[in-house]
Amino acid sequence: MVVEPQIWPQTRLFTVDDYDSLPDDGPRFEIIDGVLLEMPAPTIFHQQVLSEFNDLLKQHVRQHRLGLVLFAPVDVALSHLDIVQPDLVFVSHANANVITPGGKRIVGAPDLVLEASSPRTTLRDQGAKRRLYASHGVREYWFVDTDTETLKIWTRDGSGYVEATGDDVRLRSVVLPGLEIDVPALMAGARGDLLLPGSGEGQ
Repeated sequence: MVVEPQIWPQTRLFTVDDYDSLPDDGPRFEIIDGVLLEMPAPTIFHQQVLSEFNDLLKQHVRQHRLGLVLFAPVDVALSHLDIVQPDLVFVSHANANVITPGGKRIVGAPDLVLEASSPRTTLRDQGAKRRLYASHGVREYWFVDTDTETLKIWTRDGSGYVEATGDDVRLRSVVLPGLEIDVPALMAGARGDLLLPGSGEGQ
């Protein structure tokens, strides 16, 4: 069952200034359209999946000297009412000015954002966040469903997104030309590092 993340009771819109005043020794939060949202702790498989995608993106970006890949947590402020922490972010050299001096956060639209699903964030990732990224000019949005072990890529077209098509096994990126994403291989890599209960390993 998909459950929306907790929305904290509030009587006004939250801003980036409010976000900066939150304690940094507890839960992580995001603000979307002025609403403060708690981010649940990720599962181990979620983190393994992200590690596989991070390795893929970083290798391609470094090889072709395209820019910078960042792993969560990294703050992305898209407006004074919107600040989020995507799972992975790519910023091209041409777009490097969105990284604030000193590297505190990104202010503005990264070139590519990736979110991997958690049980309490799937609706947010495919709904509010997808709309947010499209409206603020993020060129490409990847959504990894860790339950179905699938990937969706949306590329910006005008003011909205168009979903990329592939052969259900390999997908390609517009923002990162030449990159081919073998989703089953990445998922197998994520599972291969885990000692899953009942798998027979270690028994």
